[in-house]
Amino acid sequence: MNRENSKPCTPDACIFDKEELMNRVGDDEPLCRAVLAMALKEMPDNINKLKRGLEENDAELTRMSAHSIKGMAANIAAHGLRDVAYEMENAGRQEDMEKVRSLMPDLEKSLEIFQRLLYDSGLLDEAADK
Repeated sequence: MNRENSKPCTPDACIFDKEELMNRVGDDEPLCRAVLAMALKEMPDNINKLKRGLEENDAELTRMSAHSIKGMAANIAAHGLRDVAYEMENAGRQEDMEKVRSLMPDLEKSLEIFQRLLYDSGLLDEAADK
């Protein structure tokens, strides 16, 4: 999936573009933190729905769940996560469940890297999440 803009990005910005998200929230860091916290709170439910779709071999549930993850990731400028979810959504649309399954580790790794970047950037407090 192509990024909205064509500017080159650093490796971290290709995973998460803090500047883009801050622009979206009007440089309001407390709002940014709240949006990220809400998205990360909802993400496990969407991933569980995706896994359930895979377990039940339900291409439509899989596609819809990947679509939800993609949209949420796009809204919070989590480009790496969005890109994997986009691939999963397309595979689900084509009922290629094996491809969706093969991308699941990439999705989970992208989420892990994204969360680490948030903690490292100070946008999320690891101690508060425990």
